[in-house]
Amino acid sequence: MTLSNYVLFDQVGAYGLITLNRPNAYNANNTDMILSITEKLIEWRDNNAIKAVIIDSAFEKAFCSGGDVKAVCLDTIAYQNGDSEGMEGAEFFYAEYRLNYLIKSYPKPYIALVNGVCMGGGVGISLYGSHRIVSETLKCAMPETSIGHIPDVGCSVALHKAPLLSGLYIGLTGYQMDYLDALYIGYGTNFVLQDDFDNLKDVLTNGLNIDEAIHKYEQFDKTKPNLKKEEKNIYHYFSESTLIKTLSKLEKDEASSEFAHKNLMHLRRNSPMSLALFWEQFKRGKNISLKDALVMEYRLSQFCCYGHDFMEGIRARLIDKDNKPDWLPKTIEDVDMQIVNGAFDTIPKKGDLTFIE
Repeated sequence: MTLSNYVLFDQVGAYGLITLNRPNAYNANNTDMILSITEKLIEWRDNNAIKAVIIDSAFEKAFCSGGDVKAVCLDTIAYQNGDSEGMEGAEFFYAEYRLNYLIKSYPKPYIALVNGVCMGGGVGISLYGSHRIVSETLKCAMPETSIGHIPDVGCSVALHKAPLLSGLYIGLTGYQMDYLDALYIGYGTNFVLQDDFDNLKDVLTNGLNIDEAIHKYEQFDKTKPNLKKEEKNIYHYFSESTLIKTLSKLEKDEASSEFAHKNLMHLRRNSPMSLALFWEQFKRGKNISLKDALVMEYRLSQFCCYGHDFMEGIRARLIDKDNKPDWLPKTIEDVDMQIVNGAFDTIPKKGDLTFIE
C-alpha cells in the first residue's frame, strides 16, 4: 500500500477514519496522500465490517488548502534543468481526479467534517461525499485562476448546481465562501460547530444513526448568505454571452458600483488565459456527466500545469511571494481562442483520464 506520513487511518467500530495531518502545509494534498486515501477507500469499500467513512482534519485552522501545486511547479523546473522526468503534474492531477470520482461513486456513506480553510483539492475530497458537514470557521474557495490554473475537481459540473450564475462567479473570481455561502450553493449539507466535531464523531462511531447523530449537533443560522444578497448583481454582470462583455459591463460601472469595482480587482489580478479557459469550461460543463467533466479537466490541467501562467502564478504566489505575476497574454482581449479551444482537444502525455472500477 502507498503510505503517507500526512494521512492517519483508523477503524473505530464500523467506521473507517481518515484524518489529514499536514499542518505546516494546511493539509495540502500531495500525490502520496491522494494515493494513500484512494487505496484505503478501496480496501474499506470491499470490507463488510466497514459501514461508513469519516474524513476530517487534525489541524484546527484547515481541512485542506488544496493540492500541493508548489511541488508540481518545482518538479517542472527540475525537468527543465534536466533533473526530473517532469511527470509530477501528470501523476498528481490523474490521481486526484480518480479519487474525486471514487468518492462520488462510493457505495457507503462518506462523511466529510470540514473546518477552516478548504480550497481546490480540499473541495474535491469533500464535495462528493454523502454528507458535507461545515463549521462556522469555513473559508472555502476555488482560487485557481489566480495561479494560472482552472477550477477543477469536477467544478465544470458542480458549479452549475449553484443558484443562478453564482458558480460561474465563484470560479472566475475565486470568491471565498463562508459556511452560509457553502450551504447556499449546496457544497455543505449540514452546519455543525467546530467544537462539536469530535462529539459528532464519537456518537457516530458508537453506532448512532447518521441522520440522528447529525441532528443532535446540527445548528441552524437564518442569516442571509452573501452570495444570496449579491445574486442580482452576479446575474446582471455575469450573464453576458462572452467574458469580454462581462468585463466591459463591470468596467462601465466601476466608479459607481462597489460590486463592480471589487470584482474587477479580483479579475484583473487573475490569469487572463485561465479566465478564458474557465469561461469555456463552464459553458461546456452545463450538460455533461462528472466523468466527462473530469476527463475534460484533466486535459486542461495538463495544458495549464506545463504552461507559462501556472509556473508564473506559483512563482508569484508561493515561491517568491511577490504577488506580481507576469501573465502571458496580459489581457483577456489578447487571449487567442484557437489556443483556448485547442486545450480541450489535446490528449495529455499520460493519456486521457481513466477511472477506478
